[in-house]
Amino acid sequence: MGYRTVAYDENYDLDLTNGRARMLESGEAIGQLVATWLLAVKGEWWIDLTVGVPLWDEVLVHNPEAPMLEVIFADAVRKRPGIVGLTSLELSMDEDDPRKLRVSFVARTDGAEPITVANLKLR
Repeated sequence: MGYRTVAYDENYDLDLTNGRARMLESGEAIGQLVATWLLAVKGEWWIDLTVGVPLWDEVLVHNPEAPMLEVIFADAVRKRPGIVGLTSLELSMDEDDPRKLRVSFVARTDGAEPITVANLKLR
C-alpha cells in the first residue's frame, strides 16, 4: 500500500520548500505518521479520544516504570498502519528533568523498507 503525507519541519510546522508543501511517500511518510501519533496526547483530540499516547496519565508522571513505558510505546508503534514489526526501541529520560522523554525506534514497514525515527522529543 502506498503512503503519502505532507512533510513537517523540526518544529512540526508544515515544510514549505520554495513556497510549496513538501510531500513524503512510502517509508518516510510512515515514519512521520508514527511520530505524529506518538506526539499526540490521548484524550485531547475531540474527534477521536483514542488517538495518541497516554502522556499525562502514564508516561510523563513521577517515577514512571520503564517496562510499562516500553510496552506503551512499542504497542503504539506496532499498531500504526504500514508497520509490520518493531526492530528496536529506545527510551531515554532527561536526568535533570524527568518530564522530558526521547523516543527512538527502527521499524519494518509493509513495503519491506525499514524506517528510523531518532530522538523524538516528548514533553
